[in-house]
Amino acid sequence: VDVPLGNYVLKYAMGDKWYGETHLFGPSTSYGKANTTLSFGVEVNRYTGHSIRLQKSVGWPRKGSGRSTVKGVTKYGRNL
Repeated sequence: VDVPLGNYVLKYAMGDKWYGETHLFGPSTSYGKANTTLSFGVEVNRYTGHSIRLQKSVGWPRKGSGRSTVKGVTKYGRNL
């Protein structure tokens, strides 16, 4: 998905069973936030940004675990 140029904070929710956009993963929903701001822009005739790969994993951080990580965030450049 292309996004408008600018800076973004990636916030995410995770859990075992999806209940929809209103309830997310129900009462067991855990939340996280990326450690860095994701910037999308133009540098010397190239678009720059990030791609984010979502993957199913076992042992993701639970509520109160103190860990919040995002795997699969890759910076990229693409010609205009």
